Amino acid sequence: MKRFSNSCLVVGLLWLVLATDGFSQLSIREAVRIGYAWSNFTNGYPYDQQKLKTWTAGAGLEIKLLGILAVEGGVLYSANGTVAIVHPKEMEVRLIGLSFPVVAKYSFFPVLIHPYILGGIEVSTLLSAKQDGEDIKDKVNSSDNAWILGCGAELSFLSKGVFIEGRMHFGGKDVFKDPSLKGIRNRTSKIMVGILF
Repeated sequence: MKRFSNSCLVVGLLWLVLATDGFSQLSIREAVRIGYAWSNFTNGYPYDQQKLKTWTAGAGLEIKLLGILAVEGGVLYSANGTVAIVHPKEMEVRLIGLSFPVVAKYSFFPVLIHPYILGGIEVSTLLSAKQDGEDIKDKVNSSDNAWILGCGAELSFLSKGVFIEGRMHFGGKDVFKDPSLKGIRNRTSKIMVGILF
């Protein structure tokens, strides 16, 4: 957790330096997004798995710096979890929560159509946890943090834009409280589309 806190501090300081240097080019846009997510647990989970498929949606703010660099923060409603294969049936583990990602985006071409890469961090809080409909909230950790890597493309015109984006979320905290399940973390892939205005 200390390493994660130090990383947050470094990201914050970098943002301040860039914001100071690029203040004259600063612009703020709102973002709304919707997408689809595929998630499962990392190695160590005692069952075979299929990816849990769910919808995700959210909103945020993008602060554009220097034309090609932006910082975006927001909130996403989404589910993590897995579909465990417990022969002869499947068992769904669904963890629904709110996540608060902060990412830095680097655009390759600052006009009209521009691809970009992104990286950042995310903190999330659990709203509900169910295993085949049974409440298991007392068996899982109530919060998580994750590293985010991704890429996308934006079509922009007159400071407004539409985008498509892919993100990988690498969970940094154990899912379960049970010590025998130590090391099992969330891993989620997301494809999202949205508008910036």
